[in-house]
Amino acid sequence: MAASSMELMNRVSVLPLTVKRVCPSGTTNPEGCSIYRCDFVNGSLTYGVDEPRCQHPNGTCLKENYEERDTTSCSLTTCAKKMEMDGSFTMKMQIKPYGCQHPNGTCLEENFLDWDVTSCNLTTCKKEMEVNGSFRMRLEVRTHGCMLPSGVCLGPNRAVVDFDYCFKPLCRKLSDRSFTIKYNYFGCPVNGSCILKENTVRGEGCVNYRCKITNGRSKMQLKPLDCDLGDGTCLRNGNAIKDEVSCLQKECKIFKYPNGTFSTRMVDTYYGCPLQWAV
Repeated sequence: MAASSMELMNRVSVLPLTVKRVCPSGTTNPEGCSIYRCDFVNGSLTYGVDEPRCQHPNGTCLKENYEERDTTSCSLTTCAKKMEMDGSFTMKMQIKPYGCQHPNGTCLEENFLDWDVTSCNLTTCKKEMEVNGSFRMRLEVRTHGCMLPSGVCLGPNRAVVDFDYCFKPLCRKLSDRSFTIKYNYFGCPVNGSCILKENTVRGEGCVNYRCKITNGRSKMQLKPLDCDLGDGTCLRNGNAIKDEVSCLQKECKIFKYPNGTFSTRMVDTYYGCPLQWAV
């Protein structure tokens, strides 16, 4: 949008006799948008602009030093006086853009930034000069940040703790328009909960899982099993229970297989002789 202007020249002149009769000293008369006035100056009756104004293309009159911003078109309208070397002046009305029309319907001023955290878009308004000395306003929209799985935009070089996914994502800036997320896991997500690193949770059937972090990624790793006693209770591997009547010891032991898997089972051993066997 190029700037436009309208000018009104003011020349103070000595009035002829016929005009003097219809224009008494001290009276004013509107002509167009400006107010003219008759006065005696150095013994002569003069006729000149008393209240200079500018005329808008829509027909309205603007006072001197008037300034108005139109947020619909992003245009700035001004009315100013420009003095000439001979003492006369020119009233100049100018309409020029002061910002860019934003996609959301508002006016974004020059060099202002608008960051949308729902889309990771950074919108800026810049002035571009033309060869002929005029200028135009250009709206620029680019990605600025990293979009998280939760639908929130994370700013460059910013990190946030996400307990739903058990990680602390960091948004890294690769270039002005390129960003990447580094996921720093501090736990394992299990059924809506976060199991911290190296912590253990019990599964079904006396199975335990431990949270392991490897190469920045989290994984629930099967831990050596416990033994199911059959009544809903579990005996930790390596532990044993003794039956004082039968002198039978039941111990929970781990058995590893060549393929790398393992299992646990109860091993019965006698640690003494029952009394009823004694001779």
